[in-house]
Amino acid sequence: MVHMLDQQQSQISMLQNDHISSIWVANIRVAEKAVPAIEVPWYKHGNVLTYLQHHPAVNKLDRAIDIACGLAGLHSVGIVHGNMHPGNMLITDNGRACITDVGLYTSVIRTTRGHRLPIPLQWPYKSPEELVNGVQTSYTDVYSFACTVYSMYTGRSPLVYVRDMQRIAERGHGGLLAGSKPEGLSDAVWIVLNRCWAIHPASRPTMAAVEYELRKLGRN
Repeated sequence: MVHMLDQQQSQISMLQNDHISSIWVANIRVAEKAVPAIEVPWYKHGNVLTYLQHHPAVNKLDRAIDIACGLAGLHSVGIVHGNMHPGNMLITDNGRACITDVGLYTSVIRTTRGHRLPIPLQWPYKSPEELVNGVQTSYTDVYSFACTVYSMYTGRSPLVYVRDMQRIAERGHGGLLAGSKPEGLSDAVWIVLNRCWAIHPASRPTMAAVEYELRKLGRN
């Protein structure tokens, strides 16, 4: 796992993307055994939901664009995040959003094959195909990005009850949240989010396309 994370961090450092938080990995010895140790930066503002609760006047679209930029950067070098949700979207000390936990979740999943949890972590932010088959691709990241942005505007999880997992698998968030556009979210951005929630992965836009659309809307 450490070797794989090291490779990913080398790719990420070459991107020079301010919206991707670095992590440092190493093997340390504990009771004569090598154990992976991971260090991540600490930011005083915490994650994006905590920050927005304390700073409600902040432009949420700008922070969504920050996250889109970071995720598009990861996808440009073939890295799938695999665990997009507000808890992994941190606010730096200068008030910009950045993505953390890059590669950690997918590494754990790969090293625990055959021991899949019955309820995936952060299931309210997962796509139908990930909930059903455990699939993780750039398209599942796009789907989860839209769920994250939805939560940024509402201040809460997109869905709450475990029974909603089956409904997500059948109808997707777009079907379940139709008519539930959050206050303060423009019609144009709502359309982008619903495209990201397409049931068929190939029908979803790329993250680069999402970033482009949001930047264009942010200038209007």
